[in-house]
Amino acid sequence: MILHIILLVLLWILIVIALLVLVFTMVPLRVSVEYRGGKPKVTLHILAFRVILYGREEKRATKKAEKKAKEETERLVPMRKTLMKALEYYRGKSRIPLNKLHLDVAIGGEDPASAAILFGASQVGLGIIWPVLEQNFKIKQHRIRTRLDFTQEKTVLEYAYVSLPIPLFKALLTVARTLSWLVREREREKEKAARQETGKPAAETKKQNA
Repeated sequence: MILHIILLVLLWILIVIALLVLVFTMVPLRVSVEYRGGKPKVTLHILAFRVILYGREEKRATKKAEKKAKEETERLVPMRKTLMKALEYYRGKSRIPLNKLHLDVAIGGEDPASAAILFGASQVGLGIIWPVLEQNFKIKQHRIRTRLDFTQEKTVLEYAYVSLPIPLFKALLTVARTLSWLVREREREKEKAARQETGKPAAETKKQNA
């Protein structure tokens, strides 16, 4: 009788775990990257909830807040390689799905003539780049707007918005593969540093230390 009750409890626990896994894998996750006024913002969307991962707005622009923003930007630079690797793992052999891709670009120049030339070149360049984007991304909705601005001397990205749906299971798999890659990269860096210090292979160094 006791064994029967234990088996029933275990069965119910397994059912609950299976249902939780099913629910979590079906929960729609979405990451959006927004750039406005020179400030990037990365947001994680879970159902009706939003979590700002990067680019929180400070109530007061203090020196401490500016220093913190600068440090965060500097940390993003060495992370570029990791982010590109994660994107590679996420993509796999298929195109990366994008819900939205919005770009607003103001094209300027040193004088009206050069600005007009740049504007024409941008239209040609967009026609060349777009097939490459479609080859790598499956874009549901896109809007790319360019305009001439004779009041500024250079081309400025005024607004950008990208929305990327992320299935939870695929996201967890991508994180696991990326972490594994990071561990291997750290080991390679340690071995390379050891070789540079001693001028010998890392294997010989380990034997000498042993």
